[in-house]
Amino acid sequence: MNKKTNSTYLVAMWLKTHKNSYIHDLKRDCKCNNPMQRIKRLKDAHGWQIKTVYEGMINKVAVYHYEVIKEGKMPEKYV
Repeated sequence: MNKKTNSTYLVAMWLKTHKNSYIHDLKRDCKCNNPMQRIKRLKDAHGWQIKTVYEGMINKVAVYHYEVIKEGKMPEKYV
């Protein structure tokens, strides 16, 4: 049985390695769907403190600055 990698886990791992970074296409970099929903889930369900600042648009893609203030628990790796 093949397990699928949890998208929230992918976002958490990306944020752990890029604690204070700008990104304009989190979906492409993390290879997951609905990255803003995943960040909200990290905040609400896993206790992460993440500061998100909207910086504007580049080539019709929204640019956000993410700063991890405090890491919470890690989500499950597989679903």
